[in-house]
Amino acid sequence: MKKEENFTDVSEDLKEKIKETAEKLRERISKRPKRERIRTIIEENYIGEFLKADKLSESELDEIKLKGGIAGVDGSINSIGGVYPYLFYIKRALGLSSEIRHEEILLSEVDSPLLLDDLMDEEEYKALLKKGLAELEAKAAKEALERFNPKVLFLDGSLVRFKIEAKDYFEQIKNIALNKNVIVAGIVEGISTSLISSLIRELLPSVFKYSADWEILLGIMDMGEYLEVKPGLFKEGFRTFFMRSSIDPKPIGVDILEEQKEYAKFVANLVYTLTPENSRGIPLWMDIIDKRVKIRDPFMEMVAKSYLGEDFLEVLTPKREKRNP
Repeated sequence: MKKEENFTDVSEDLKEKIKETAEKLRERISKRPKRERIRTIIEENYIGEFLKADKLSESELDEIKLKGGIAGVDGSINSIGGVYPYLFYIKRALGLSSEIRHEEILLSEVDSPLLLDDLMDEEEYKALLKKGLAELEAKAAKEALERFNPKVLFLDGSLVRFKIEAKDYFEQIKNIALNKNVIVAGIVEGISTSLISSLIRELLPSVFKYSADWEILLGIMDMGEYLEVKPGLFKEGFRTFFMRSSIDPKPIGVDILEEQKEYAKFVANLVYTLTPENSRGIPLWMDIIDKRVKIRDPFMEMVAKSYLGEDFLEVLTPKREKRNP
């Protein structure tokens, strides 16, 4: 029977390294500027303006429904196999309308390095996969605009992602949305940008000079508050705001088209209204789509066993995954 590990089994050297790391984490947190100090720095340096979103009324939500409701698109990718290139991937994109009369849009693709005419480097292939997933989601978004005619279309992730990774489809999405007066918004759960720290670096403690935007903004906004970034500072062709839409102090990001800048307040109000207070801060409709589109490991294993056979799957499985627990 395997012996249970506990902290007394850890070597003294490792314990010291753990303590040292914990100290560094505590030190970083302790040197974080106070809430009001960060807000003052942001406002005085004209990075953006802190604004308050309002919950939409029932009549306002009914009006959105009458104008086509809300649509959302999200994607997922998972893989199974062994060492590159003995892998295959399944990608999915799901488009759903809040109006139940519309059927869902579900697009799927299978990829593998072995399907290429000329095998490429693994990192190049990963970039190709990333681009392919964005294109699949953008294709689903285009279909959602054409079939659902929604008032609002939410996309998972920054709109810049689609502009870069799925340029042709993005231009089509943009043109359709502007022609049909559909508001398009990208919802960013994992903020990775460092715009704010890059602009106020000299005003921050040394340990925070290279902080991500989410860390700078962590806990400095009230629930329902958002920071609308000054035009021209960030993401050319878009308007961006960072928002605390639930009790979670970690903000989300929201992009809208520059051509639809007048809808920034409306989008902030809608995101705030649709986000459960006790959630991670994502509008409920996008959370539902995320859960439905997710490709789980058991599904991948079932597909692999059905089409590859258990014997072949055994050959592909890395040895480290065969270790006894």
